[in-house]
Amino acid sequence: MGLDQIDGAEAVAIVEGPFDLLSMATAGVPAVALLGKDVSRRQAVKLQRAGVRTAVMAFDSDAAGAQKEAAQILREVVNVATIGDYGAPDPGDATSEALKEAFGRRKAVYFAATMG
Repeated sequence: MGLDQIDGAEAVAIVEGPFDLLSMATAGVPAVALLGKDVSRRQAVKLQRAGVRTAVMAFDSDAAGAQKEAAQILREVVNVATIGDYGAPDPGDATSEALKEAFGRRKAVYFAATMG
């Protein structure tokens, strides 16, 4: 959800649900929502084809295990980073300013196995 709204952004936040996506959009952060915690290789390839070079993981704080699994799949085709602290347990609960600043402080954790 939201792939058509990322406007060729090279770095895109990966969130779980529509409220997280709305919060990111309000903050001016390009994002897509998985509508859950799972990501498929097909979704990763779609991100790559849309011009995304870095997927910035921004799952809810209670989803660390799922975020790591999703990152392992995404890193097959795009770089993976984690978002900085945004002062809330869920992106949907954070302020726009906090999300924008946290996105700017993202840290690379995996580099893509292939960028082709």
